[in-house]
Amino acid sequence: MLGIPRSYAHFIFDIIQSGLTSCIAAAIACYPFLASGSFLRHWLSAWLISWVMMLPG
Repeated sequence: MLGIPRSYAHFIFDIIQSGLTSCIAAAIACYPFLASGSFLRHWLSAWLISWVMMLPG
């Protein structure tokens, strides 16, 4: 394994879970930008902002 102490496992799970959830939600929200070719730029900024907001919870 990665050598992360078992007592921190729930923190790592929270980080991964919030990252995946915000990634998918941002991709769905940015879908209209797919046609204009600026999907990646909008998705990345939306994902980072939403992940930072979702992470403390």
